[in-house]
Amino acid sequence: MKLQPTKFVLTTTVTALLMATSLVISACGNDKATEKTAESPAQPIKQASTNQQQPPTIAGKKLYDEVCSSCHTLGVLGTPKIGDVSAWKPRIAKGENVLYMGVIHGIGDMPPRGGAMDASDEEIKATIKYIVEQSQ
Repeated sequence: MKLQPTKFVLTTTVTALLMATSLVISACGNDKATEKTAESPAQPIKQASTNQQQPPTIAGKKLYDEVCSSCHTLGVLGTPKIGDVSAWKPRIAKGENVLYMGVIHGIGDMPPRGGAMDASDEEIKATIKYIVEQSQ
């Protein structure tokens, strides 16, 4: 059976969209954290991107909404969902430094800095604090 040009274009477009979606999803993390990330040295702290300092919860929610929510709201690829106390409890128990180093260096499928390459270290810390507060 010969494909008609419209079916071919539709099939190609759907395939390309599925591949693009897979790439986006692969940037999201999962829970393959190791203790080794806690031993890695932290990168130098970047200056905040604005002169006005926002309270940590507001700054953390902003970055979460802009970047982290794409995986942590739905639990993409096994990422712990924000607010899921049982999923976050063992992670939180490891300590803030382990969480921070995991985000800075990446864990499993989550890229370094959680994919927020332009975020300052302080913004990342505020986001971790926000997620922890929402997940206890």
